Amino acid sequence: ILGYIEANVKNGNCENLFSNFASMKKYKDKKSGKRVVEVGDLSFISDRNHGYGWLRLHLKHHRLRRALKRADKVIAADQQSAKDVVKYYFVPKDKIVLK
Repeated sequence: ILGYIEANVKNGNCENLFSNFASMKKYKDKKSGKRVVEVGDLSFISDRNHGYGWLRLHLKHHRLRRALKRADKVIAADQQSAKDVVKYYFVPKDKIVLK
């Protein structure tokens, strides 16, 4: 599924659903409707010196939680991001793929 969506992203057959913060990118295949979420840095979860107000932090959690719940696959940037997704958002390990 990942190779298929990556190829379709390059060809323009897959739409990039806009994300409001840099730690997540969402993709949806136009034909099959499969959703893939690419997760980057999740340090705002564990680091208290992140600089975000409570409202922005709450919105980040809500958007990420909702996207991960709907996703068919999750692409994690590194091993730590994958562990954080499992620990904080309870995503099954079989849905997560490392980049």
